[in-house]
Amino acid sequence: MLVIKNLFNGILPDLKEREGEYQEFYLQDVVTMYSIIGVFIIIANIAMLYLDTVFLREVQNQLLFAYLIRVSFSVFTLGAVVYIQRKPSYEVIDRLFTVWLWTAVFYFLIFNFLRSASHLTTSVDILFIFGAYVFSNIRLHKLFVIMVCFSAMSIVLIFLTKTDVPLATRSLVSTVHFFVQGVGFVSALQTQSFRRTAFLAYIKEREASQLATRLLQTDPLTECLTRRYFFELAERELSRSKRYGHSFCVLMFDLDKFKSINDQFGHLAGDQVLISFVKTVMEQKRGSDLLGRLGGEEFALLLPETDFEGGWLVANRIQDVWAQVDTPVSGLLINSTVSVGVSVLEVVDETFEELLHRADIQMYEKKNEKRELGR
Repeated sequence: MLVIKNLFNGILPDLKEREGEYQEFYLQDVVTMYSIIGVFIIIANIAMLYLDTVFLREVQNQLLFAYLIRVSFSVFTLGAVVYIQRKPSYEVIDRLFTVWLWTAVFYFLIFNFLRSASHLTTSVDILFIFGAYVFSNIRLHKLFVIMVCFSAMSIVLIFLTKTDVPLATRSLVSTVHFFVQGVGFVSALQTQSFRRTAFLAYIKEREASQLATRLLQTDPLTECLTRRYFFELAERELSRSKRYGHSFCVLMFDLDKFKSINDQFGHLAGDQVLISFVKTVMEQKRGSDLLGRLGGEEFALLLPETDFEGGWLVANRIQDVWAQVDTPVSGLLINSTVSVGVSVLEVVDETFEELLHRADIQMYEKKNEKRELGR
């Protein structure tokens, strides 16, 4: 069994840790397909009661036994269909369908045995084998073992019990079984291989889409929001705040003497300072606050449900904490300060840019004050 499993795993595309995700991806389709097949089998099974009456009417005990088997199998199939509808999980469906297949194997073998010595059930056997290969979603190595066992036991029964059938015909039936096994296996292999390949293509497309979205939304250096995405979220928050009359505050940051850091220590050092600053702000802000990089060393922090006084409390805290942060770069410790401007939503504001512009003006006023004081 392990050898067969390893062989088939080498044939089919290997999903590795995504195997569970693959099964969940097709889960609803599998539930729907199994439910339709289950209902069809129940209807066909009930219709077969007429054939039982024809073939076994002179043997009442066997007829009653056939009725009992068909009704029991129909009830079991119906129960399985109802169960997977209520608890649709891959593990449950895989185990349940495996049990159902083994049950179906012995079910068909029983009716093969009950038929007269001159009657073959090859057509039904072929439909069962091919249908299992085409419609089953269980692992291919499990399916292969179950179907081969069915063919082997069916052929043995044919040679032992169908003594009124010519030997050449029985030998031909064996050949048909092997042929159907081959065709069914190839069909199942193609189907499962196509599904896995399609799933891998979907995953690659999804990851590419996620990467593109991440690049559009996240600054690649600091991992805060990009200017474009920050403005998009800020406009939404502004509309919400105006609609419900909530306070809304924005902080504008500009790192002091950042050009001097780049000139003296290099751009790599400047990048490390930016990363360190963003980390500091992220540690100080709330989960609902939004931090975006507007360009270069300029950042903005959006504070929903915050008034002017609350905004300055946050701004002063960040300034104080940042002033104590030393950024290590190539054995050196770089210290920096930041200038901040604060602005709150006013009734006349139509766009977020108006709000940000006031914070920007105030931030540059603070920066100019520092320059005049020689800081």
